[in-house]
Amino acid sequence: MPKAEVTKHAAAVSFDRKFVRLGLREVAADTNERSLIFSLLPKNCGLGHTLFANAAKYYAPNADGGVQVRPVSTLRCLFAMAWFNSVPADWLARFMIQIHVSKTHLYRLPLPQPSDNEIRANPDYTQLAKNALLLSLSASWHDFAELAPLFDVQPADVPFTAKARDQLRAENDKTVARLYGITTAEFTHLLCSFKGMATKRPEYLALLS
Repeated sequence: MPKAEVTKHAAAVSFDRKFVRLGLREVAADTNERSLIFSLLPKNCGLGHTLFANAAKYYAPNADGGVQVRPVSTLRCLFAMAWFNSVPADWLARFMIQIHVSKTHLYRLPLPQPSDNEIRANPDYTQLAKNALLLSLSASWHDFAELAPLFDVQPADVPFTAKARDQLRAENDKTVARLYGITTAEFTHLLCSFKGMATKRPEYLALLS
């Protein structure tokens, strides 16, 4: 592409740091309490070499021949975060991961890829995404307050105690297990492999039992 053509679209260029992104911790030993650890990343933050982030936006032509920036759906990021952070997804990932996790591992994990409308239309998907948002707002209302209108969340709705946050995480874990078709007996067997969690967070395992 000629330089003049590139320059013409320079105003459309937008850095990823201007968007809320989904981050993944790269260090993921299968002996840790958890292997997959996802989180929303606030705007205007940088990343180290042990933290991955999703592509925050993409470029598309507009009607007048120019280029416009389209952000990746935050609703879909919340849904993906809830699913990847679930115990069942973590259990599956540990068959592939020993020390480090890469996007190649994530591509091999079975999970739905619903559109925004499909998330809104499915009560389970909606609750997964909403719980992920509530947990993010609990971590920092200031950084993610602009996302609260996605589910009409008010400050009073946010879980500010460890027990309340654990209840939301446990709800997501049980929902993902059900959507995977995991039986109660299978889920109990699956939980036995999380030795680190049994030692450090027995109260959380109790919520899943």
